[in-house]
Amino acid sequence: MPRPKMSLAEARLKGADRKNPSRFRGRHDLPKGDPIGEAPEWLNAAQRAAWDEFAEAWPWVTKSDRAALELLCVVAAHIRDPNQETKTSLLSTYRHLVTDFGGSPTSRNRIAWGGEEDDKPNPFKQFMS
Repeated sequence: MPRPKMSLAEARLKGADRKNPSRFRGRHDLPKGDPIGEAPEWLNAAQRAAWDEFAEAWPWVTKSDRAALELLCVVAAHIRDPNQETKTSLLSTYRHLVTDFGGSPTSRNRIAWGGEEDDKPNPFKQFMS
């Protein structure tokens, strides 16, 4: 199995982007987006609970991810309902959506998320400018 791609932030930290610039030429940091916000009104209670759970667990999810998160919440609520029969294809869809959002340990390091650290002033960066 091949080694997972190094995130752009990690490459900058390790100096890999300067050592092999061609590997990182077409890659960019994700722009910071607006917060995900509240769950849509059309979601039922179980789906809204899933929305709140995912929004809290994945702070990198932004407003532009709403449509995919809605789908994930519908699937998650269906899977968690003991009165519903769950097909294998639905579990596969759930797994793919969670992976796309960076919700599994292996997919999490593909997420280029600055987090709260980007909001703080960086004296070293100011000194080097």
